[in-house]
Amino acid sequence: MQKLYNILVSLDIYALNRLRKWLCSPIHNEQEALIALFDACRAVLKKDKKGSIIDWQTAKMVFPKQDANKYSDLIKRVEAWFAYEWQCRNEVQLILGTAAFYNEKGFEQYANEELVFGQTLHNNATQRNAAWHYTEYCLAEARENKNVKNVRQTGKTELQYICNQLDTFFIAKRLAHYIDALTYKNVLKLDIDTAGLPELIAFIEVLNLQNTPLISIYYHSIMTLYNDNNNDNDNTEHFAQLVASLNTHHQLLAPFEAREYYTVALNYCVRRINMGETAYFIKLFNLYKLLLQNEIIFDNGILPEWDYKNVITIGLRLGEFDWVERFLQEYSQKLPHHLRENALTYNLAKLYFAQADYQKVIEQLRDVQYIDVVYSLDSRATLLKTYYELRAYEALESNLESFRIYLLRNKTIATNVKKQYENLIRFTKKIMLLSKNDQKAKQQLIAKIEATEQIGDKKWLLEKLR
Repeated sequence: MQKLYNILVSLDIYALNRLRKWLCSPIHNEQEALIALFDACRAVLKKDKKGSIIDWQTAKMVFPKQDANKYSDLIKRVEAWFAYEWQCRNEVQLILGTAAFYNEKGFEQYANEELVFGQTLHNNATQRNAAWHYTEYCLAEARENKNVKNVRQTGKTELQYICNQLDTFFIAKRLAHYIDALTYKNVLKLDIDTAGLPELIAFIEVLNLQNTPLISIYYHSIMTLYNDNNNDNDNTEHFAQLVASLNTHHQLLAPFEAREYYTVALNYCVRRINMGETAYFIKLFNLYKLLLQNEIIFDNGILPEWDYKNVITIGLRLGEFDWVERFLQEYSQKLPHHLRENALTYNLAKLYFAQADYQKVIEQLRDVQYIDVVYSLDSRATLLKTYYELRAYEALESNLESFRIYLLRNKTIATNVKKQYENLIRFTKKIMLLSKNDQKAKQQLIAKIEATEQIGDKKWLLEKLR
């Protein structure tokens, strides 16, 4: 049942209507009982244009009581509809199939009409990604095969064009897979074979393909990652070219593809920042602004939670307080519904802390019960620092103890994360007990903090000591 629930809540009201119409056709479904089951499940969900207003835990209690095989049969029919929908979206491929059938039956005129119509549709496509070039290759090859008898008479052939389209498709897809491989090497330290990459790069450069709009995105992505993997830091120009190519040509890609290659640029900025190059904070901030402006950052209209937090963190780091306040209020509505309240409360507190408006921090965080452990940990740490900044030592003592007990009792927190916050509590207590005039003890404590790897808010602790 949960699989069916997950599928249905992912569909908007228009898709659900198309699905029901498809189910009602005897060509696609001969079991009327499945239509009744679909209607009953849909009624439970109470879908509207805003999405589902019922969660799985509630839904499973009120879903129709049916044999598991019935649910399985309905899911199979729904999956068949997925395939039908996918084919309908690729209308040009359907036209190519029709043209091939007409050619097989000897109806060359009809085949030609289909190919002309298919080419017109294809030319109107806004996205010109690798898949577009593959379909363009298929259309050109179909025309060539149909006209092969006339090549000797006319002296005209599309063979070079066909090869160019196939090359573009192959190179773009091959680079995309190399990008995935290098990303896995960077992030997961996986040993993935990238044999042939230097030769492919040389081939691209010999033909000067790196300057074509689509290939330039893939080429500069791979060069940014490739140089990093080979410990060659001279890739700032490739990073700049990647950003320029994306900003100019991102509309050639599907939104999810554009997100992927913007992520290469984002991660590059993060690596540079981790190397101490703080100038990349503003580059990272500007990239996020572009992603928001062009709505590339959204996944089916939803703003990923960690992107929301990252934008705010970077904005606060740069002192863009007014912009951050407008952003967190406006874009909290783009978050998954169940995360909005926690995300807004937590990030408002972070804003007020950055502005040194500590009373507002306390108002935001006091008495809030977070279900999400990440927000709970970060909020407790922020409250800890706030009490310290206010010199509210009695409240701080109480906070430190309740935080310690929370860490002790919570069994879901990863060991290394728990250790970070335990060290934050331990060192905060040591700073509180430190005599202002004991310079030797202070230097010893600074050395201990710097030598401790697993510690939350290390920068803040060192700032308080220095």
